[in-house]
Amino acid sequence: MSAFRPAAKAALSLGLSLALLGSAQAGVVWFTDRTAWTAAVGGLSFSEDFSSFVTDQSFQLAPVALNGMSIQREGLTDNNFRNLVEAPPAVFGDNNGTAHASMYTNAGEQQVRITFSALNRAFGGESWDATGSEGAVLEIFDGASLLGSHELAGGRGAFLGYILDGGDSASSVRFSSILNIAGPSGEGFGYDNLAGANAQIGVVPVPGTVALAGLGLLALGAARRRQSPR
Repeated sequence: MSAFRPAAKAALSLGLSLALLGSAQAGVVWFTDRTAWTAAVGGLSFSEDFSSFVTDQSFQLAPVALNGMSIQREGLTDNNFRNLVEAPPAVFGDNNGTAHASMYTNAGEQQVRITFSALNRAFGGESWDATGSEGAVLEIFDGASLLGSHELAGGRGAFLGYILDGGDSASSVRFSSILNIAGPSGEGFGYDNLAGANAQIGVVPVPGTVALAGLGLLALGAARRRQSPR
C-alpha cells in the first residue's frame, strides 16, 4: 500500500504541474505552451491576428496601429527589407499563409518594437523560423528598463509568452538579434496571433505559478506529518 494518501498525492501532482507551467526569470514567468499561458493569464485585454489587413502595410518609417498596441522598426533606415504587415499572397511565406507581421532584425542596427496602448502584464505570440541566421530574442521593457528576455524558437508557429508576476508592468516589447554576424545577415521571421493583458493598476499580482506550486508542496508536507508515528 502506498505511503501517501490520495490527498497528498493530489497535492504533489498539483504542485509539480503548476511548477512546470512556465520558467521564472526575476519577476517574469515565461511560457512556451499557449494553453497554459492563457489559463494562467485569466483574461485577455486584446488580441491581433492581422486578419483586418488586406494589403501590405510597412512599419519601417512609421508605426502601424494594431489592437491594443502599435508596431514599428527601430534603428537604421537605409535597409528596407521586410518589416511590414504582410497580407496574402505573401512574398516571404514565413507563416501559415495568413496576414502577419514579417520582421527583420540585424544586430546593433535594427530592431522591432511593439508599444502597448496601456501598461501590460502579459503578452504572447507565435513566431515562424526565427533561428535561421542571427536568431531573435523578445525583450520586455518598462520604459528604458529591461525586465527580462527570452529567445524565440526556430519552429513554425512556436508560441512564447510571459506573465509579469512581481508587481512590474511593461510599456513595450522589442525584438532583437541574438548573434552579430558581419555584413547584411540578420534574422527574418514571421510573427502572428498576438494577445495580451493590461496591468491592474494598484494591484500587486501574486506569483501564481510559484505560489500555487508552493501550496501544493506545503499540503504534501502537512499530509506526511499527519501520517508520521507519534
